[in-house]
Amino acid sequence: MAKGDVHVARGATIVELVPTANIAAGEHVHGFAGARFVREGDDIPAADVYVVRDAHRHQWMRDAADREGAVVVEVGLPVWQPSQARGYLATYGRSRVSLTAAAERLGL
Repeated sequence: MAKGDVHVARGATIVELVPTANIAAGEHVHGFAGARFVREGDDIPAADVYVVRDAHRHQWMRDAADREGAVVVEVGLPVWQPSQARGYLATYGRSRVSLTAAAERLGL
């Protein structure tokens, strides 16, 4: 599911906001090429794309990702949607094939 303008230029800055791993979900196995991983409490840099997982569960992710001009990619449950970001893309999972499809949709 995509809303708004989700196309970004090649070489776009991608930041993946990573929640604390739990026994059910574990650590990320796949990710976007060249993405910077940021955990809660770390400085969150400006980016063209913010990747979140289950942002509805993490206020810090919602606050960090909902930036004007950015694209938010939700790789978990698409319960929350940004109000300021220019684009939103939900993958319904972070498998390698889901991330590859998202990268193609973003134009990376």
